Amino acid sequence: MRTFIILLLAWFTSVCPVSATDAWTDKSPHKAGFITVNGVRLNYLDWGGSGGTLLMLPGAGGSAHLYDELAPKFTDRFHVLGLTPRGQGQSEKPETGYDTATLVEDLRQFLDAMKIQRVVLVGHSLAGDQLTMFAAKYPQRVEKLVYLDAAYGHSTNSMQLVGELWALFPPFPEHDNKSYDASKAWMKKYFRVMTPAVEAFLRDTTVLHDDGRLEDATPMRVLKALLTFAEPNPAYSKVKAPALSFYVDDFWPDLIPEENREKAAMVFKALKEDRAVERERFRQGMPHARIVMLPDTSHAGCFIQREAEVVRDMRAFLLQQ
Repeated sequence: MRTFIILLLAWFTSVCPVSATDAWTDKSPHKAGFITVNGVRLNYLDWGGSGGTLLMLPGAGGSAHLYDELAPKFTDRFHVLGLTPRGQGQSEKPETGYDTATLVEDLRQFLDAMKIQRVVLVGHSLAGDQLTMFAAKYPQRVEKLVYLDAAYGHSTNSMQLVGELWALFPPFPEHDNKSYDASKAWMKKYFRVMTPAVEAFLRDTTVLHDDGRLEDATPMRVLKALLTFAEPNPAYSKVKAPALSFYVDDFWPDLIPEENREKAAMVFKALKEDRAVERERFRQGMPHARIVMLPDTSHAGCFIQREAEVVRDMRAFLLQQ
């Protein structure tokens, strides 16, 4: 399912234009910067705050701006940062380096460059692979982990089911490409909400050319590489840090056409069973972790759509001694 979301978001941001004359200001209280680590220039956001460091990572095709509203909810107790990985958003897009081990090395060097010794890691979707590998490899550097619908393996069966589901979606309606308002209406259907963070994400992950043509900031070659290297068997048993894992329990996209919904329901049923197996594998591998289910929640916008619940549970977990 996560693979499907990644591809859908990447495809959407590649076809939905943003008006060159549209006036918009990012009002999230962060500072933006760039830093070169492991030979690649990465974009990061700094929301400030005091205390230990909390670093937020987006999933494949995303950007740190998806946390524009969530991050400030923790600056009273943490110094909150967001990092957009290589190949995505405004970060540099090299030809290689999209395996989890390289992304983890990017993360390590970022923390070193920022002089951060220990960190709370928060990751959405495919970023969960980085959380698990980093915590297993550098246990002394991880305080706690928060998985935002991110603790899954990527089996051949899962990939096949996602491919079947992807085939049931129609091409993006051409009339929705003609105005930014129409594009936002589509995004609201998909994320189940339209917030400043979703809008900031949309703008950060697209490039608007002078002729009005919009280009996806994350090349498809990057997304394909990320999916190719997605971890089929995350090393949960090697993680010793306390962990909190959110899981969504609804995958019915409103955008599937009526004529395809019967078949889609069958695929969703199989995906739901597959995800239940993955949750149990996580539970067994990390018996010390806490699991929270989020019913009727979109994967793409889980921490945005359910912000109040996510903030409540995260704060209780993170502030627990």
